[in-house]
Amino acid sequence: MKPHYYKYPDSQYIVLEDGTVARTLKETKIHNQTYYNLILNGEMKRVNKEKLMEPFSEVNDDNLNA
Repeated sequence: MKPHYYKYPDSQYIVLEDGTVARTLKETKIHNQTYYNLILNGEMKRVNKEKLMEPFSEVNDDNLNA
């Protein structure tokens, strides 16, 4: 299976299939839950990984049922 991104050597950067460059975020573990610190609407927010992935899992489920 072909990867959806390529890791740029010796960095925190990845290159997506469309050529977009992104930086990977470090996880924060609190009470056995994984969070990411994101800047949303100009404010830093700590977002739970499960909640962050919810919209994408719905899209993937729809694609499987098509």
